Amino acid sequence: MYYKLESLRGVAACLVVLFHSPYHFGTEPLQFLHNSYLFVDFFFVLSGFVMAFSYSEKIGRTLTFKPYIQLRLGRIYPLHLFMLVACIGYFVLKQGLFMFGYGNTDLYQGDELYTILTNLLLLQAAGANDALSWNTPSWSIGAEFFAYMAFYGFLITIDRHKGLWVPPVISLVCYGFILSLGRPNLDITYDYGVIRCLGAFYLGVWVFRLNAFEATHRWISHHIGKLEWLLAIATVVIVTVAEEHIYLSLTAIGIFTLSILVFANPANGTLGQVLNSQPLRLVGQWSYSIYMLHYLIILVFNNVIAALIPAGAVLTGPPSLLLNTLIVLLTLAGSYLTFEQVEKRYRDKVKAYVKQRRQAEQSRVNTEVG
Repeated sequence: MYYKLESLRGVAACLVVLFHSPYHFGTEPLQFLHNSYLFVDFFFVLSGFVMAFSYSEKIGRTLTFKPYIQLRLGRIYPLHLFMLVACIGYFVLKQGLFMFGYGNTDLYQGDELYTILTNLLLLQAAGANDALSWNTPSWSIGAEFFAYMAFYGFLITIDRHKGLWVPPVISLVCYGFILSLGRPNLDITYDYGVIRCLGAFYLGVWVFRLNAFEATHRWISHHIGKLEWLLAIATVVIVTVAEEHIYLSLTAIGIFTLSILVFANPANGTLGQVLNSQPLRLVGQWSYSIYMLHYLIILVFNNVIAALIPAGAVLTGPPSLLLNTLIVLLTLAGSYLTFEQVEKRYRDKVKAYVKQRRQAEQSRVNTEVG
């Protein structure tokens, strides 16, 4: 239904890939790409929107906590576990080669065994560690999992009426706490990543509720072409300068929130038509795999390049464009495979299992009543 939003998620995932790439056109990364870690917050806002769309009318009525959390784990955990095992295997292999005299990096850290446990328990963004570890982008998956639990809890308590005031209040509390930390920007991950996620997540919930107003739909539809371009330009400008002050980072999140409201509209301007194209919809469909897979691909790619390119070779300028293109293409190819063989496969298995269990439970209740 919201294909344009899915495509935007794919674009955001590719920008995060380029953020992590070590290959720059100049001596420093382009400022826009340097600040593209902020597109993780776009994921968080969009996640809140999608969760409100998918579960708002089910939680507290037809969906209890156990099947709900099983469905959410089925969506995020199989690929997370697959990539955690892959990263552990990669680091163990590199450490073994180093011990036998190959390579120039000792990867051993005394707390790595402990961080395997925190990664397994999705605690990477809850202050359990003092740094990111293993498949480092997965910190946001841990943060999302806690947002899912909070979403359920709030919907059956303070947010059970699904009004317009609770989501922005939750976001304001979260961002107020973040501002109290005195950080220069919003690159907050392993310590308070859960709070960062929850603030953006509830902006997405709020946008979903705003989107339900017919007057909102009509106004956006009437101005859709101008709004699309205005938000695209504003995103580039604000993300580019966001490093200068944390309030600019928060402004970027505000623009992401407005973008979701606009691109959720069924009307299309020029950009909406592009986002509705099949290639971008496919990239959007693979976006979770892109996000989870790219870090390991970059690490392995760097090893290959280091072995093939003479020491001191210049990899800026046009060579950097080629290398980044290869990284993105390899990530897309790998993401197609992990989407089909891991993400989609086990998501569908968990869905089928939960459906079967709920049907069996309903059948048992009907028998007892009869």
